[in-house]
Amino acid sequence: MLVEEWLEGDALRAADGLLDQRDRTKLARRLFDGMLDQILRIGVFHADPHAGNVLIARSGEPVLLDFGSVGRLDRTQRRALTQALAAVALGRAAVLSDALLDLAAGRAEVDVDGLERALDRLLSRTLGAEASPAVQTLTDIVDVIVQFGLTLDPQLAGVFRALATLDGTLRLIDPAFDMIAEARRYASEAHLGLPTSSQLGGDIAGDILELLPALRNLPRRADRISRALERGDFSLKLRTLADPRDVAVIGRYVNRFVLAFISASIGLVSALLLGVAGGPVVFGTRLDLLLAYLGLAGATALGLRVVVAITRDGG
Repeated sequence: MLVEEWLEGDALRAADGLLDQRDRTKLARRLFDGMLDQILRIGVFHADPHAGNVLIARSGEPVLLDFGSVGRLDRTQRRALTQALAAVALGRAAVLSDALLDLAAGRAEVDVDGLERALDRLLSRTLGAEASPAVQTLTDIVDVIVQFGLTLDPQLAGVFRALATLDGTLRLIDPAFDMIAEARRYASEAHLGLPTSSQLGGDIAGDILELLPALRNLPRRADRISRALERGDFSLKLRTLADPRDVAVIGRYVNRFVLAFISASIGLVSALLLGVAGGPVVFGTRLDLLLAYLGLAGATALGLRVVVAITRDGG
């Protein structure tokens, strides 16, 4: 066992007598706010806050033990998570959709409108009269992410697991603790929906710093373009079929054209065989007629396949 500091206190599960003498809601809120500070402000958080890792100090403050499982978030992830929390607190599905798209990776094309509608329904249940428990809300958000082909970074998945674990710990302290309502309170007190002037100034300064290299090269590039225009050798390169969806559509049409061409060819050859006079006889049947009828059946099957494919697309 590695111990960096000796702390006097009681394990959470063994502190019922101590908790009865204190404000349980205040204690649970202190632990919850501390976890959100770790996730959203510091970027290093306790990834396994179960009851066995929580100590109630003699001062009454909650203490987290056993930092063997720790999650780390970069600045972009913390900003998107802050936006997601503010969106849940305010019931803004569009903002939550943008935050999840910043947090998750997935297909090149995502049904953004469908994602927003699904999140809108989810928030309506979460914030409505039939409010869902926090763990159910987190599970529903993950289900929506998976449904639309998005995947979370392992560190972000660790955030969801830690919050789900924390919900059980908080309910052990205060059975009536509502993590969704407390998240709304935290977002309001921390002004997560609207950044402070210092935060806004810092973000603008950071964005300008990232744009400086491009701004420095802008005059040189403009001069190169003007010279190319004067010489008449200015050219513009376009990538055809850069979008995989275009490739898929063209491939589908080419496949149908090939099937239709093969069907027509087989049907034409089969019709010509029917007009042939005489031919070899195999097992009492003229071979040319047998091949002709088999060819007509195959051509009909291929033709019907093309028709069915076109009908499914509504075209």
